[in-house]
Amino acid sequence: MLVIGLVAIVVWYLVFTFLITKFDFKTPGRTTAEDSTKLYTKKDYKAKKKEEGTEGKIVKSADKFEVMADEILAGLGGAENIKDFTNCVTRLRVNVNDPSKVADDSYFREIGTYGTAKSGNSVHVIVGMDIQYVADAFGELLD
Repeated sequence: MLVIGLVAIVVWYLVFTFLITKFDFKTPGRTTAEDSTKLYTKKDYKAKKKEEGTEGKIVKSADKFEVMADEILAGLGGAENIKDFTNCVTRLRVNVNDPSKVADDSYFREIGTYGTAKSGNSVHVIVGMDIQYVADAFGELLD
């Protein structure tokens, strides 16, 4: 059994090393700079808050969902580009009229989502576990 385990470890190592180097498979920690989330220093954060005028203020948690919903709507090309939408556990599923109006995946990562998945006129914006709050705010924006 020990020999089989050692052989299996060597085989897995060689196979995955080959796949990663040959096909550039993305694994955790191997994303490019534009794919990664930018980390800010405390100094940058305080400067941004001072610039926005929200320094020292407590922002209601609902506000951040409304802001995210508004930014998602802008990234999807505006209300006139939305046919319909629904959500699942972590994603906002949106059918759009013109997929060329939808912003790049990097835009959605910058606003705080985990990215997008696109297929034809269907766009899935991956929000995470707060999706219900964002979807509610998104629906209010469309009404």
